[in-house]
Amino acid sequence: MTELKPRWGQPITGIISLVCFTLIAWVLWYIFSDPRGFVQAFPYPFVMYLAMMILVGLWQHMFCGDWPFENLSQPLRGIVETVVNLALTWFVIHIVFYKILGLGFNFLSQDNLNVLASSGALAPDIATKFAEANAKNLFGQRAVVCFVLIGFFTYPVVSILFAKWPVRPSDLKQPMAGLAEIGWCSLITLHYMIASGTKFPLYSTFKLLMSCRIDNFNLNIW
Repeated sequence: MTELKPRWGQPITGIISLVCFTLIAWVLWYIFSDPRGFVQAFPYPFVMYLAMMILVGLWQHMFCGDWPFENLSQPLRGIVETVVNLALTWFVIHIVFYKILGLGFNFLSQDNLNVLASSGALAPDIATKFAEANAKNLFGQRAVVCFVLIGFFTYPVVSILFAKWPVRPSDLKQPMAGLAEIGWCSLITLHYMIASGTKFPLYSTFKLLMSCRIDNFNLNIW
């Protein structure tokens, strides 16, 4: 692996990098998040997508070792991995959370909660309350962010403090080693998220859904 060296020495290279990345961050913020910008997606879903992109980036680099792009030269590798990151982020949110995990946990799927709020399946005395709370708070998107925030601790802890145990030491190659680590850490993260759900911002969702009387048990949440 080629050793990285500052192009103009330090601290000049660091200062130039800081200025460049700050300008890029400001421009992206204005385009996608600022209320005066074009997309105006703050706080949600901008925060959800941004948080998941960071977590997926951790998976790509820390767990999978940049596989299968580790041999590409820069900046091509960075561009390709960024595109892959965006695609994986969409897949994890809209398929893994909203469609797969959402089968067992409605609060992990914003799509399910939207359908539930508008389907008429809830008892009349709470239907309006739930619809208003869901539209305002976007419980499903907050749940994804909650998972990511817990993952910011659980994923690095397994990789750094536990030296990737129990996946390592082993003779597993990429991508199997990376996928095994992601699966193991995701299980731990999901466990802590569900177990501590009543102590996190998901509390209002848990309380409301647990008190719901479903008039139609055959509700198609897809």
